[in-house]
Formats: sequence, structure tokens, C-alpha cells
Amino acid sequence: MLILFASLLHALAAPTSEPDADAASDEVDLADWEPVTLAEGALDLAGEVWLKTDRGCRLANVFDGELTVPLCETPTLTCTWSKHLGNAWSSEGSHRCERADGGGFGGGSAGSFHDLPLRVVSSEDRVVWRRVVRIQAVTMTHFQEVHPCTEATRDVRSPDVADGKRTCRWSEGVQVQIRPEQTALGVGIASRVFDEPIDCHQPCPARGDIAEVLAMNAAIGPEPRARRGAARIEIFRTKPECEASPWPTEVTLPWKVCTRGTEPSME
Repeated sequence: MLILFASLLHALAAPTSEPDADAASDEVDLADWEPVTLAEGALDLAGEVWLKTDRGCRLANVFDGELTVPLCETPTLTCTWSKHLGNAWSSEGSHRCERADGGGFGGGSAGSFHDLPLRVVSSEDRVVWRRVVRIQAVTMTHFQEVHPCTEATRDVRSPDVADGKRTCRWSEGVQVQIRPEQTALGVGIASRVFDEPIDCHQPCPARGDIAEVLAMNAAIGPEPRARRGAARIEIFRTKPECEASPWPTEVTLPWKVCTRGTEPSME
């Protein structure tokens, strides 16, 4: 336990470094996770912008919270992709293609509500969505023991005594966990019920690892965190700012729709 806590404090003071993308998800090194502040309120973005995509920076437009990105424009086919912008960036989006002969086609993708990139605080000329997690220490195993009280002590006033029974709860083991910001942790309890009455004047034994959990969480801090150097979603006011961004992007657009029935070039 002390070794794990010492390692956590060392991670807090360690110099920052680029994370290993293939590192196991259960390896918690706080040097790889930087605190972030989640954005609040409406997204103040409109007009021409530059979206960083898997094919570089693309000129786009935002109107009434709707982002529209041209995918291709040729003499025979014009395709666009659009999605609604919010504090969470879901996989929901749709494309629409118009042929010069008057025909057209479209489609879309369903939204996801788990492990979404969330909008973080950024400048007026740059909006960023990142995958955000909570890092926290929790007790690994939860127990409770229930004993009936003796007839003489069944009415004892105690937070552990109710309905003539004493219930003692405690936890053992400490684990540092990473979870997506929008996912809750589940807690399981191993319970034992005894038949032999006990003197319920006696308090529950003091045991467990609550003190270690509190100390570790104080060292971690309450802020949500994002992995350093990880892919993110970025929208910029200008193309030079977009092209200067060093981060990989999560945005992959449906470019293949531009080859349905014709062969327009994207480049």
C-alpha cells in the first residue's frame, strides 16, 4: 500500500513526457495525464472555420451550431458532411451528395453516448474536444457483516444498529482507477449474515483502508484529466493556426462517398 502511494506521489512530481499509445489502460502514471477544465455554456462559434481532419485542415462553416464541411466539389458531384456541435462530440453526423444531373444521395451515422470527447476551455480562436477521464483511488473490495442484537441491546442508539441488528461495513485494498468522465463506477459488496446475537453496545471494529484512499485522492486532486499528446478534435479560426497544431486528430470524415458513381479527386 505504501509503495503504491509513494509511486503516486512520485508521478505527481515527475517531469512530463509523451505517452506511449500502446500502454496498458490500467497503468496509472499521472505524468501522462494533464488536468483540464471542462467548458461550460453555449458554444460561441459561427462563420468560416478550419477543422483539422484525417486529410489535413479543411475549410468549414458553422451556422446556428451546425458544422458543415465540404468533402468534394467537381463538375459532376458535390458532397458535404455536417453535424451539430455541443459540449460532447458524438459520432453522429450526416453526409449529402448532389449530382449535376439533379440526383443525389445521403446517409448518416448514429450517435454514441459513452466515452465521448468533451469540450475543454480554450481560446476564442480555437475550440478543442478531448477524451477526459477521472483518476481516483477506490477501495477494491467492500464487505459487510450483519449480527442480530441481544434482546437487551436491540434498541441501542447507534448508526450501525437498526431493526435490532448491527451492520458493520468496511473495505480492503486500494486501487487507482481511470474511467471516462461520463461513466460511473460500480460497487459490489460481499455480505455475511450471522445468527448468533451479540452485544450491540459494542461498536463496529475499526478496519479498512479509507485513510489510504483519502490520502491518495488528495494527492491526485479533483480535476478531470486528459492524456498528454493524445488525439483530439480542434476547430480554428485561421488555416495557419490549424496547420501549426502538433496534435493528431480524431476526426475521420466519409471521403469515400465522393467516389460513388464518379471519381472526383479530393486533392
